[in-house]
Amino acid sequence: MLKSRGLNFEFHRVEGIPSYDFAKAMLDIGLVGGAKVVHWVTFHGAYDFGYLIKALTKSTLPDNLQDFLNLVQLYFGTHVYDVKYMVKFVPQIFGGLQEMAARMRICRVLAEATKRDQIVY
Repeated sequence: MLKSRGLNFEFHRVEGIPSYDFAKAMLDIGLVGGAKVVHWVTFHGAYDFGYLIKALTKSTLPDNLQDFLNLVQLYFGTHVYDVKYMVKFVPQIFGGLQEMAARMRICRVLAEATKRDQIVY
């Protein structure tokens, strides 16, 4: 699925950095681990947090949801928001990220460059 959306795995394998180095940099600058208050806003971001937790811990993810959520809170704090989950409680807002942003007149930034749903403005 990611390949079909334009993600170039070969480029990232050659030009990217190891995931553990990325995770260490996030810890070093205080982006994760509670050193700073950071607000994380995602759209269907559980898999993204799972990937980052695996990179941070160098281990497999927990088998149950509560243990996973405990790790999310440990590394990312309590200000974690998933817009896709939150809009379930707002009947006037529905659909994917692009449709929701269009309805709210929010411009999508870097849509062609990234081919990902994580970046909006």
